[in-house]
Amino acid sequence: MSNVTFNVELEDEQLDDEALQEATRQVCNEVAAIAGVEAAELIPVTTVDPNAKGIGGFLVNAFKVVASSEIATSLLGTLAELNAGRRVKLELERTVGGNTKKINVTVGSPKDLERVVPQIQQLLDN
Repeated sequence: MSNVTFNVELEDEQLDDEALQEATRQVCNEVAAIAGVEAAELIPVTTVDPNAKGIGGFLVNAFKVVASSEIATSLLGTLAELNAGRRVKLELERTVGGNTKKINVTVGSPKDLERVVPQIQQLLDN
């Protein structure tokens, strides 16, 4: 069993930066409580592009999750549900041996989820 790293970005044009950061914090905290999630944390602005939006030292709309590869697909569905149908941009990264593989997906509806599950499964199988 290996781990998958999720770099998660929530999108909601109707929320201002403070409300988006609070929504991000809430989703991150809920994800942290899921069995199989080893870590879920907000991303400090010091680790990203200097032009990125941050409040209180963290990115407004992003967090990082490290989870067991066994729950990767279900975690994606949970992230989509927790974000209440808004778009969620994800970069998934998995390292096995010395090989690191990454994929980028965007989910905003159940149809999107159906479309990206095969991509995630391919990442997990290889």
